[in-house]
Amino acid sequence: MAADKGVTVYDVAKDADVSIATVSFTIHHPEKVREKTRQRVERSIKTLGYVPSASARGLAKGKTGALGLYSFDFIIERAEGSESTAAQQDEVQDREDCELDERAYPLYVDEIQRGFELESWHQGKTLLLGSSTMSGEESVTSIAGRVDGLALFPRDFNDSMMLRRLSKRMPIVVYSRGLQSQPVASIMSDNASGMRLIIDHLVNAHGLRRLAFVGRLDSDDLTTRFHEYLAYQQKIGLIGAEEQGRLIEATPNEMDAFVSSVTTEALPDAFVCGTDQLALSVLSKLRGLGIRVPDDVAVTGFDGILAGRLASPQLTTVRQSMEEMGRLGVKLLLRNDGRPLQSPELHILPVKLMLRQSCGCGLNGGERSSTVA
Repeated sequence: MAADKGVTVYDVAKDADVSIATVSFTIHHPEKVREKTRQRVERSIKTLGYVPSASARGLAKGKTGALGLYSFDFIIERAEGSESTAAQQDEVQDREDCELDERAYPLYVDEIQRGFELESWHQGKTLLLGSSTMSGEESVTSIAGRVDGLALFPRDFNDSMMLRRLSKRMPIVVYSRGLQSQPVASIMSDNASGMRLIIDHLVNAHGLRRLAFVGRLDSDDLTTRFHEYLAYQQKIGLIGAEEQGRLIEATPNEMDAFVSSVTTEALPDAFVCGTDQLALSVLSKLRGLGIRVPDDVAVTGFDGILAGRLASPQLTTVRQSMEEMGRLGVKLLLRNDGRPLQSPELHILPVKLMLRQSCGCGLNGGERSSTVA
């Protein structure tokens, strides 16, 4: 059955052969519903395309006065953490005696969220935050029923039928993905210009020519950055037209391939990292291997998170307009009286190159910036 604005909680209850109370509990308190029943209700919700409606709960004009911001896989307790081992659980007990690992917070998402919160407050709107390490469709649907507009961080979910259904009911903003096939507003930074700034600086200011890109191409941002890293080197003659450039696939929590590359292959002149969080992990690994930055190899990041300024050496990076990205998301959700978008939109914000110690600049503590022309 196709998604329809007329689908109600009664339709779901009838299709799943349960009461409307059970449907409500499944949405808001799934832990109180037996698993088989919950699965049946969730299947009906997905099949019918039902989205809980604020107006169905009797709110005036169907407006909640709230906006939603949802993220996936960005809750990190340890910079290189995964599932807790027994030893790690013991470490938690001593957490008060340990210094904060600057790689863990704040992240790119945190800084966009700050801008989103500030603009929501400025606009007099309540903010509902949601997160999940899973696909989270039911959780997103639940939040969508309590807000007038929803912003999402990148995840495979963003391409799903659920997003297409939601975008028919309310304005949707997606960060860091250019979803030009759906009626949503995509907000991205000028990744290509940022990568050109990095390469120009490494080549022209420091004479570095052998570069290696570190990152996994699992997002629009990282893919765009790598493609420009490759194309621009070919354009300026740094590598041949048919060369692919050096790529080391890694994530902040999966650095084995990076360590293997460093210990078995010749060091490049610079590691160009796809994100700041990854660059901070690179700095940590290099330090552990006795490799000096920037003396032996330069390191650059991309994002401009605060943690980069706390690192040693301080991280040269491309700073995104993260607070402005958050504020713009709120403005787009509230535009046109909160009505759904009729066509895709792409908003690209400018970036700045922040020159610090990890590339060989600012070794006396200074910091310089270069803005995209």
